[in-house]
Amino acid sequence: MRRLFTLVEMLVVIGVLGLLMGLLFPVVNRAREQGRKTACMNNLRQIGVALHGYVTDTKGRLPLADRIGTGPDDLNSITKILTLQDKRVYHCPSDNLPRSGDYGGKTCFERYGTSYEWNALMVNGKPIDDVRATVGGIELLPPVMYDAEEFHGKLDRNYLYADGRVMRNREDLVH
Repeated sequence: MRRLFTLVEMLVVIGVLGLLMGLLFPVVNRAREQGRKTACMNNLRQIGVALHGYVTDTKGRLPLADRIGTGPDDLNSITKILTLQDKRVYHCPSDNLPRSGDYGGKTCFERYGTSYEWNALMVNGKPIDDVRATVGGIELLPPVMYDAEEFHGKLDRNYLYADGRVMRNREDLVH
């Protein structure tokens, strides 16, 4: 005679599996978001390469661009100024939730053609070697581009600096 699982044994096994899955899901989600943040950093690095190509062609000057533009076809947007074959580079993988307000129920990328903001206030038209900000007598290096929103949640935004570095969080370098 074969012995079968009793109902209680089956429920215990299902309960243990449920508990293990409950512990595993947050870890998997965190790892998935870290992967998307790394892909976002790679996008910014590619934009940085295109930016340095632009600067080479304009005698060392950064472009004059709007902070984010008015839409995907805005000629003053950084997406129209820099030459990149694949415009998907401007899409942060974590920019995947429709937003209300200025976005009209679209993602930032769908609404503006980019998930990244150009630091128009600090870098527009400046020589790339002169991208600095002075605050209280301290000279800082501001980023030139960064995530337009906090797409990565607690992992903070990604930042592209004039020297081509991409950082996982804001780091004002003091000079």
